[in-house]
Amino acid sequence: MLLVAVAATDMAVLRRTAPGPALVPLLVVVVLVAASSGTVTMAALGDEPRISPRTLGTACYASVRRWWLGLLNLALLGITLVLVNQAPLLGLAVLPGCTLFVVRRNSHAMLTTVAPAADLVVSHAHRDPVGAQA
Repeated sequence: MLLVAVAATDMAVLRRTAPGPALVPLLVVVVLVAASSGTVTMAALGDEPRISPRTLGTACYASVRRWWLGLLNLALLGITLVLVNQAPLLGLAVLPGCTLFVVRRNSHAMLTTVAPAADLVVSHAHRDPVGAQA
């Protein structure tokens, strides 16, 4: 998320300078990829609590490869943020849980298509208490 803040600050400073028209679209792409890969990485942390550079690279690759799901995740999170801001009691009662469920499932779908099972664990099979007793 630090990369998002730095790139957004650079966009604000560079937009009225001479190289601004060439650099601002690049910085917009950097912000979108960084925000999307951060969301996917946080979803991957639910499956495997240890984070490695390979996990970060896989999340970034998944965000670029399945860009429509990444944009959908960011749009859902943004809409939920606006709705919770406008109607806090109603918004906090229902929306965050539904949105986080959809974002988690989308991120899981993004990761399972690009990550081999040996490199990144993305299933809950190792936490199944019923299967462990049998």
